[in-house]
Amino acid sequence: MDLVVHCGSSSFGEYINTLSTTEVFSGWWEAKAIMGKSQQSTFQALKKTRERTPFDWKGLDSDNGSEFVNDILYKYCHREKLEFTKSRWGFTVWHPSQLPRQMVECNEPEQD
Repeated sequence: MDLVVHCGSSSFGEYINTLSTTEVFSGWWEAKAIMGKSQQSTFQALKKTRERTPFDWKGLDSDNGSEFVNDILYKYCHREKLEFTKSRWGFTVWHPSQLPRQMVECNEPEQD
């Protein structure tokens, strides 16, 4: 999964992004437009996308932006028993020992 920016010739200011997700076996593709790329709006779009898909999710593979690499998504994947892999790290599976200390010690999000 990744965010596709729709900012024209300048990335200054806030603009629409599309959360783009692809199921690798079937090629099923889903998109959800969001304003900006905050962790919370990206997370909410991901949850909506998951609700729309007609199959169970086993894991996520994301780009390395902070909209994905954060405690909200890490804890969600842990709670939902989803494997989280990264497309650009030297290792493939998130584990608390591989995360910055503040991500491991942070509080659960109040709502998700």
